[in-house]
Amino acid sequence: MLDAAPIRNDWTRAEAEEIYNRPFMDLLFQAQSVHRQHYDPNQVQRSKLLSIKTGGCAE
Repeated sequence: MLDAAPIRNDWTRAEAEEIYNRPFMDLLFQAQSVHRQHYDPNQVQRSKLLSIKTGGCAE
């Protein structure tokens, strides 16, 4: 894993605009790179939906 950058809360408007104006595929690549720093890229998360409907609603 790569060294993770610290979480920032001091973004300038110019920095935010630069990120906002990046091409979508570049943002996607960066997001995947950050995700891989924190999670195993070969592990698949399994989830399932659980209905919490109580039967009191007609839907």
